[in-house]
Amino acid sequence: MESDTKNKQTKENIILMLEKALGKKISFEEVSVKELTEGFCNAAYEVVSPEGEMILKIAPPGKAGLMTYEDNMMRAEVDSLRLVKANTSLPVPEVYYYDDSHNICTSDYFFMEKLPGESFSKLRFEGGMPEDEVNQILYQIGRCNVEMNRITGDRYGYLGVRENQGTSWRDTFLSMAANVLADGEKIDMNLGISYDEVRDLIDKASFALDEVKIPQFLHGDLWEGNVFVKDGKITGFIDFERALWGDPVMEYFVRLHCHNQSFDEGYGKKLRKEAPIRALLYDMYLYLIMVIETKYRNYPDDWQYGFATKNLGDTVEQLKRLI
Repeated sequence: MESDTKNKQTKENIILMLEKALGKKISFEEVSVKELTEGFCNAAYEVVSPEGEMILKIAPPGKAGLMTYEDNMMRAEVDSLRLVKANTSLPVPEVYYYDDSHNICTSDYFFMEKLPGESFSKLRFEGGMPEDEVNQILYQIGRCNVEMNRITGDRYGYLGVRENQGTSWRDTFLSMAANVLADGEKIDMNLGISYDEVRDLIDKASFALDEVKIPQFLHGDLWEGNVFVKDGKITGFIDFERALWGDPVMEYFVRLHCHNQSFDEGYGKKLRKEAPIRALLYDMYLYLIMVIETKYRNYPDDWQYGFATKNLGDTVEQLKRLI
């Protein structure tokens, strides 16, 4: 996936970054570098050297192409990986080295362990994985997701945007939604619905957010592309940069367009069914982001815009009927 946010680097510069991480010189011929193209925001590379195989992730340069909620994402991802590794039994890659000095690269970057297997997205949508195997993996994701969500904090909000964290989930979510809408208005993004109507609907439905009493750790972007699988088993979870303290009903596989019975069985409850108003609010929030980010990222086609505006409109109508 091509995006204006990807801070691509030459092999020469990547070797300098690797040398800093390892604390020693490495010759050009000893290193191989392969760009990984599945991601939508960060640049990523598979780096092979005499020290072994590693994955290099590089944050976008500055704040170009980023929305407000995406501030300080790489630090959030590193902190989240370490938090999950320390507090759960879940497989996540080890962080080998993190650099936010910008001495070699203009962005934050880190080297991490390379996970075995392939992305669930590739296996499910491109590799012809049988449906029973798909459901087994979705069940496993549910089991892992609930373990992740058992980590609790003392404030709500994105890990990377600490200045916008708060002690009330209702207030914090309303602030998050306001930032997304402000990002859209700043670039005059057409939502297919008026901004005032969206604000009014979110405000009317926000009473349901008071049901949330404990800040729980959310991956925030746990779709098929961020799950690695080998031989029918999950080998790891990646891309925690959008992690936040909030309501588990906000997790990806609870969403309107992808909630799944096997995931629900693994998680142990049907989150969407138990909190329909909150689930629709979070659907709206996701689709707003998906619409607005297309202009920030300057994606090469309009598939996501069409998908997200349709789902945003459908969600608005469902939420109206509930409240």
